[in-house]
Amino acid sequence: MHELSDGNFNYQTVLSKKLSLLLSFMKPVKALIVEDNAFMATVLSDLLQQDDLNISVLGIARTGKEALYLIPLVKPDVVFLDIELPDMTGFELLKQLDSISFQTIFTTSHSHYAIKAFRFNALDYLVKPIEETELKEAIRRIGKTKSNTDVSIALQNIGAKTVEE
Repeated sequence: MHELSDGNFNYQTVLSKKLSLLLSFMKPVKALIVEDNAFMATVLSDLLQQDDLNISVLGIARTGKEALYLIPLVKPDVVFLDIELPDMTGFELLKQLDSISFQTIFTTSHSHYAIKAFRFNALDYLVKPIEETELKEAIRRIGKTKSNTDVSIALQNIGAKTVEE
């Protein structure tokens, strides 16, 4: 990497400080993690709370029922949603919401749900173990695409009443 400097003046240091100052004024992205595996939830939370990502993890739901309670309470900007939960699937969880005012990043160990996830207007689909570079790329897209505004639109996209259809 080339260092930008002019004698005793280091431009990289100045740019880095200005960027840090700018990020400190930006409102952090509010995230909710829906993950039944405690270890995976902790790893994801730790990755998300790195200083350069500007993410605030508001909570971790271990079940779909907990997520249905927390989502309207904390009003996240993004939900990191596992697909296979103990009491329901992530798709069933989304169907139970009256509206979706957040973006969804699916996190799962199973690649075969990818097409269905994008039919639910997923912002991204990350396969566990989650690669840090893939996570950062997904985070960069938060807010750059239109947010999910109505679960009925997602349901119309898949044309189904149940997950099995």
